[in-house]
This record gives sequence, C-alpha cells and structure tokens, in this order.
Amino acid sequence: MGRYSRLKFIRSLDPEHDCERVNNLVTRYEFPLDYRMGFELAILTDFTMPSISGLFLSTGQVRHHGQKRFDDAMLFEYEMKRAGLDSPHGRASVRALNKIHGHYDISNDDYLFVLASHTLNAIHWINAHGWRRLTGIEVAAMVNTNRRMGTLMGIKDIPADYAGFTDLLETQLRERARFDEANREAAWCIIRVVQSWYPRALRATIPHVVAATVDARTRTLLGLEQPPPWIARTFHGGLRARGALIRYLPPRPTTRPATPRPATYPGGWTLDQLGPRHRPGRGPR
Repeated sequence: MGRYSRLKFIRSLDPEHDCERVNNLVTRYEFPLDYRMGFELAILTDFTMPSISGLFLSTGQVRHHGQKRFDDAMLFEYEMKRAGLDSPHGRASVRALNKIHGHYDISNDDYLFVLASHTLNAIHWINAHGWRRLTGIEVAAMVNTNRRMGTLMGIKDIPADYAGFTDLLETQLRERARFDEANREAAWCIIRVVQSWYPRALRATIPHVVAATVDARTRTLLGLEQPPPWIARTFHGGLRARGALIRYLPPRPTTRPATPRPATYPGGWTLDQLGPRHRPGRGPR
C-alpha cells in the first residue's frame, strides 16, 4: 500500500452514507495524532465559555482528577464511534455519557458549542499540521459523523454541514464567549495535566507551548499570556517538519488502527470506569 492508496479509496466513498467509515479511516489511520491534538485543543476552546468552564470547576473533576477527566473525554468519543454509533456498543456508550450529563444543567447552546468546537478544531488542526490537507469528502464525513453523534446525545438544532458548524462556532464565540477567571483556572488545570507528561526540566515551557496552539482570541478569552515568539516559531516549525516527513513514510497498516493509550488506564478500561468518580447526590464510586 502506498502513502496515497487509502486516500484514493476514500475518494470512492460517499460522505453521507459512508461517513463513519471515512471518519474511521481519517482518525485512526491517516491522521491519528493530528486528530488527537485537535481534540485536545478543542477542550481549551470549550473553556472560552464561562458557563462551560464554571461547570467543569464546580464538579471538581478537572481540578482534582484532571488526567482522568482529560482521558475520559477522549475515551467516550472513541467508545461511541469504534464499532459504529448505531451499533449496540455505540448506543450503550452514548447512553452512559447521556446519563452522566443528565446530572448537570447543560444548555443546548453549550452542547452545540462543544460539538462544533470538537468537530472544527480537529479539521483545522489536520489541515494546518497534517501531512496533507483533508479532502471535501473527508471534511463532510467528519461533520456528518458528529452530527449523528450529536443527534444520539439529544442535541437539537445541529447545523447541516461544515459551513453551518463554522457559522455556529463563530456566532457563539462572538456573542457568548467572554473572559472569566473560571476560564483561566480551567485552562490551567489542563496545562498542569500536560506538564505532568514531561520531565520537570521542561515543564516551565509547557504553558507557552500550550498558548502557542491557540489563536490570539482564544488566548485572551482564557487569560493566557502570549508565548515568546521563538517558542511559537519552533513549535509550529517542528509540526510542519513532522508533516513533511510523514508524507514520505509508509502508511499505517490496515491491521494496526490507532487506539488510545490513556495514562489513567495503563492496563485498559471498561465503559463503566469512564466518568466522574462521584456525581451529584452520590458518594465516591
């Protein structure tokens, strides 16, 4: 299989009827690390809404169990999609997530914002830093997959296409996003999680690197400082070099789809392990 063989096959698929198949090929074979980076960036974007950052802090999970909260967000999406959203396991995963969300007062606007943020940040990150840009088929398939996921989660008024997702995200950022100390605190909870992945000698640079991943508007809304120019140049230059290198490497074998490797569950996980250690009205799990 050549580097572009999978892309040739993707171009033969339909972005509506085959959306989950295309999404799987994009996220688990063509751009697994880039997709994860976009997903992680979306978590920071979520915190530009005080209603979201405030809720995260109020549960105590992101503050006291940051790595688990970080991992669980990634794993719930993985579990919902890995066998198909409408498969028995996919439906069970959606029900488990909806049960957790049901303990909290979350507005439909916040659900829509998070859905759009996670969809678009992944697309934008891949297009900016991946070994190639996404095709129209791939973008439409990723949007359609997340539209179906949102529908199963009970989210209403989901936009119909990429342009609609873009308009929704920009409108919400313009009309609802604002700086709040809760935004800054929630963002720093994530930064501390990222710092824990690296040797102590490198940890002082991590806040600057994280700040370099987001645009100026998001940095302002999160209360993050502008990173030193040399760190931003080095970071983005390294990502461009990585993308250029991958272009000439063999593709991921069909027998080796990318799977999460969460720090919280080094020996693996089950669906009932995902979610808060405690919920409103309940003691510790």
